[in-house]
Amino acid sequence: MDNTKLRAKWQKSISEVDEDFLILIDEIYESYRNHKPSDFFDNLPDDIQNLLLISKKQSDDHQTSPHSEVVKEIRAKYNVK
Repeated sequence: MDNTKLRAKWQKSISEVDEDFLILIDEIYESYRNHKPSDFFDNLPDDIQNLLLISKKQSDDHQTSPHSEVVKEIRAKYNVK
């Protein structure tokens, strides 16, 4: 789609989108305009960021369990087949 058609499409569509979508598009535009990459991680609460960082470190250190092993333990613990 060429630039002219794309602009026409969005000019027409902008009145049909909801507020959440407009906010999202505005944030993307501002990020693009300011040439600052936007990373969703920075917008997460600190507690969640910390948990994800801990989880990543555990994974990097090979301190994880295979899904099948976890499921097996849970099924045995709760007597689920």
